[in-house]
Amino acid sequence: MPPSDGPTGLTLADLARDATVTSITARAAPRGARDPLRAVIVRSGAATTEPLADTPEGFARFVAELLGEGRTAGSVTLHGLAGFAALPPISESPFLALDREPRAARGAADPQVMPPAVATAIGTLLGYGGGAIVAAHPGIRLREAVSDIVRRIPERRRVAMVEDGLRVSGRPDAYRLRDLPPLPRRALGTAVLVVALGEPPSIADLSPPVLITVTARSPEAALARLTAGPRAAPSSPAHPAALWADTAPLLVWLAPTPQGPRLAAAYALLPTLRSTGVPALHLLAAIDPVSEILISTGILPRDDLLRVVWPPVHEALSVRGNGS
Repeated sequence: MPPSDGPTGLTLADLARDATVTSITARAAPRGARDPLRAVIVRSGAATTEPLADTPEGFARFVAELLGEGRTAGSVTLHGLAGFAALPPISESPFLALDREPRAARGAADPQVMPPAVATAIGTLLGYGGGAIVAAHPGIRLREAVSDIVRRIPERRRVAMVEDGLRVSGRPDAYRLRDLPPLPRRALGTAVLVVALGEPPSIADLSPPVLITVTARSPEAALARLTAGPRAAPSSPAHPAALWADTAPLLVWLAPTPQGPRLAAAYALLPTLRSTGVPALHLLAAIDPVSEILISTGILPRDDLLRVVWPPVHEALSVRGNGS
């Protein structure tokens, strides 16, 4: 049963039934706030912040009913919208994020931008519980490439997406968050977390399985952005690099070329720091300057999971180039 109406605004149930509403994010405000319950609503493509008619108590009951008995966090659905909900103690206050999945299916990524063998390797790596970084030069569209990877994540893994405009597709059962709330990793269970934010969080705040997107002018700059957050006092200079390499051992780099945007290189993160303070990179594949095709360097990754998923990529790039 939906929560009772209040003096102003619409209820969550009213908003969910409105076909022009494509996204709802609601969170109970701290006690004493002027509007104890407000929501960010995307209606006909425009986002607004509106007070809700639901009371905070009714909102908490509503979220609890959506989750079902015994659950304090997880995926939920409501009138054609799907998303994620959480209650204390998993979240600081009741939280609900819902999105309407676009009906039109998107095509596969350009094989030059995201070679099928590489996309499959990343999807398999995420399925095994590992992590990866998709880094791109500013201006390169990541939506199709990331969607192609998500499409290849094994179905046994649920997918949770945190994005602010990329609108990744590929898994209709995925639930979406509009921001990265202070939820512990255990709240997501074994779900793969896909983080596609314009300002990505520090990799130190994430844990696998996770797929992270970041834009920068070089792979090294992309790593610098992801490792710029606060660090715990390391027991040795290699300590943070070991944690970063454990979280996301693979980085693929998309760059502009005379032939258009392409996957220009793939790297393994090493558990050692360079003099610049970012993890060292081990080149696994790169565009050959003579043939202008993506080829394998023949280097075998050190990371255990990456060693399992990378050989098919090496074979595809060595035999045919471009991993097609």
